Amino acid sequence: MKFLSWNCRGMGSPATIREFRQLLVANRPNIIFLCETKMSRSGGLALMWKEELDVAIQSYSKHHIDSIVKFRDSSTIRVTGFYGHANPNERINS
Repeated sequence: MKFLSWNCRGMGSPATIREFRQLLVANRPNIIFLCETKMSRSGGLALMWKEELDVAIQSYSKHHIDSIVKFRDSSTIRVTGFYGHANPNERINS
């Protein structure tokens, strides 16, 4: 199981997009967590996974996505992507 977490800030740059594509090709992650997905301002989360995985989203907010991944052998793992508030004074609310 390979998991990739990426802060999308700067994804408007062609060089950053090339680097991200190279990471995907080289590592072939099963699950990808993206944070700061909005181009015009910070914020936004995404969790993506390969079609053959059995992923169930347990909860989500503007600061996290929590999921359970079930494997063919009936074992499970929890995958949680978290991105705290950009303002340090507001992080307690994350």
